[in-house]
Amino acid sequence: MESIMYGNRKSTIMEIERLRDKEMDNKLYEEIDSPSSEIDSQSGELDTQSGEAKKKLRFVNKNNDSKGEKYIYYVLGVLEVLFAFRFVFKILGANIESTFVSFIYAATNLFLTPFTGIFRFAVSEGIETKSVLEPAIIIGMIVYALLAWGIVKLIKINRKNNTNQTL
Repeated sequence: MESIMYGNRKSTIMEIERLRDKEMDNKLYEEIDSPSSEIDSQSGELDTQSGEAKKKLRFVNKNNDSKGEKYIYYVLGVLEVLFAFRFVFKILGANIESTFVSFIYAATNLFLTPFTGIFRFAVSEGIETKSVLEPAIIIGMIVYALLAWGIVKLIKINRKNNTNQTL
């Protein structure tokens, strides 16, 4: 059985066909016509031979997310998780003397300051705790999500304009 290089290891043609089918199912690679039968280490392209027709596979980033976009969404995710903790702690009347609870309140207070005072707090007195509904948390979650989405869209528009200018 003939073996060829696939990445950094030797593979049989059957293994490469299996990998190709798996990758094509995930839509990570697209087929392009190629007269060559080698792997291009620079572009990550791989030639395979299926019957008599030669096909070349090229990695395709279907997501098209840049690192900047991923960082923005990561920061948004961290902020949203902190807001969610604060929301749950306020609703359940968590003890503010707890180190973790006071850390969450302090970390999110800076980001929620622009939204405090828009609506009044709803306070419910219990036997042992005081439950507080703080609408600023919900408004902050929505506004920061929209802000991150808008920044990512601007990055995509800018990238699209840059690629059109270079063509």
